[in-house]
Amino acid sequence: MLAYYKLEQEKELEKEEVERKYPHDDFMQGYLYQDIENSYTEREIETAKKQVKIKSYMLRNEMCYG
Repeated sequence: MLAYYKLEQEKELEKEEVERKYPHDDFMQGYLYQDIENSYTEREIETAKKQVKIKSYMLRNEMCYG
């Protein structure tokens, strides 16, 4: 959960930076927002894969049940 929270905070900071850099350019803001969203979606997927891998190791080694 903390990894996702950290990613979300980083994403919001990048969006705020875009707003400061292009305050009146809706096209550029939209373009950069989409780029930011795509980048963070990829990072969230990688984080989820790592978490699944850790959970599978824990289950395999009987460190947790269910």
